[in-house]
Amino acid sequence: MPIESLLMFHIVQGAPDTGKVYRTCNAGTYSSGDPYASSVAYVLADMETVTPNQANYNYYSASPYQTNVAYGHTTCNPALSYSNLLW
Repeated sequence: MPIESLLMFHIVQGAPDTGKVYRTCNAGTYSSGDPYASSVAYVLADMETVTPNQANYNYYSASPYQTNVAYGHTTCNPALSYSNLLW
């Protein structure tokens, strides 16, 4: 009795969507000299640095400045690899 095998290969290649998406819940504006701008800059830098090392790439952050606190949340697709998350 002959043994036959059927091999099927599907090769798919695509580029991941690595674009950044920004959402805001407060559309207020501030100038670059405003102390709140420092809080926002801190949170963005913190999220960009820490998120790739978090489980499921899900991270919440808050600035340490008491008078002008900024909050942030970042999440990425868990299917992405660590190297995809390094900008």
